[in-house]
This record gives sequence, C-alpha cells and structure tokens, in this order.
Amino acid sequence: MGFPTYVRGHGLNITYSQIRDEWVEHINKAIWVANARARELMEEGYLPPDTGSKKLNEHWGSIDAQIECELFGVIHPGMGEEAYRMAKRFAKVTNDDYAVEAAAFYAAMFSYAFFESDVSAIVEMALTKVSRNSLTREVVSDVIKWHKEYPDWRETGRKIWEKYGSYGWLSSPLNLASVVMAVLYGNGDFDLSLMIANAAGWDNDCNAAT
Repeated sequence: MGFPTYVRGHGLNITYSQIRDEWVEHINKAIWVANARARELMEEGYLPPDTGSKKLNEHWGSIDAQIECELFGVIHPGMGEEAYRMAKRFAKVTNDDYAVEAAAFYAAMFSYAFFESDVSAIVEMALTKVSRNSLTREVVSDVIKWHKEYPDWRETGRKIWEKYGSYGWLSSPLNLASVVMAVLYGNGDFDLSLMIANAAGWDNDCNAAT
C-alpha cells in the first residue's frame, strides 16, 4: 500500500496532492483503522497531512504508518537521517505525533541494518533520531532498560502490557514495544525474533512482518 503506489510516475518528491490522487485511484479495498479513515477524508477533499492528523483522524495513534514506511530505510542504506526524514513525511498521510515517530524509527533501523549487524546497536542508532520528548523514545528506552534487567522476554512483555496496554492492541506504542522486544531478545536469531513477535500477541502479524 505504501511507497510503490505513492511514487509511481512521480518520483520521491511526490506532493501530498499527488499522493491523494494515487490513493483515490488505487487504494479502495481491504484497508482499516487509520488508513481507512485517511481514505475517507481524502474522499471528502482533505489532503495529507490533514488526513492523518489528530484533528480529523481519530485513529492517528494506531500502528498503520509503522507497517508501511519501513521501506524508506531499504532505499536509503546507511542513510538513517534521510530514511527517518522521508518516513516521517509519508507516515503523516495516515498518522500523527508518536505514531509518525515510530514509523520513522523503524525506517532508520532498516537503514542502519545494512552496515551494522549488532541489533542492540541498530536500535540505539535509530533511537538517536527520535525527538527527545516523543512517547516513541520513551517506549524504546523502556524496552532497552527492561531487556537489560530481565533475561526472559516474557517479563519484559508483562512490563510492556502494564505500562502501554491501555493504548490498545492496535496502538503504535504497544506494538512498537513488541517489535523492539523481539529484536533485542532475538539478538540476531531470525527464528527466535519471529517467535517472540508472534507469541507476544497484540497486532502480532504486523509485528512479525516488521
């Protein structure tokens, strides 16, 4: 749903008006939550970033953008700053505030992973891009801390639920925490990371995909 549809024929400097036109033409089935609301708003004549704003999109804090914008890290290998910047711009089509930061954080991780194999280092490098006053920074910092305190990922999972469960199972904070937990406890073991992301629950198909 993300990047290819947006930029086909327009390039990376595609405007928000062009993004809206592409969505209206191509994105009309099997869309949910913030994506669905953004699409409705486009039909009403709104353009991004209004379509993802707190003012108009009641699902602005959900997971949508962070399962669509990681690929900006793939097309910017080792260029974490640019990956982060571009992901934020596209994330605002459907989301706002910390949910946008989470999407951009993922993109930065993908970017740094091209040249860094230590997953803890990748998480720390991407975290440097996140605004200091963002809930996204708090979430990631909490999981880093709990990972150091608890050898069993299940203990960290309980801590995540205690602090961030109230945001809801489709929320950005809860699922961001789950992904960071899976990455850190997996420690480079793909199968183990995938197992943790699935077993943690919440929006686990999306988290395992990330």
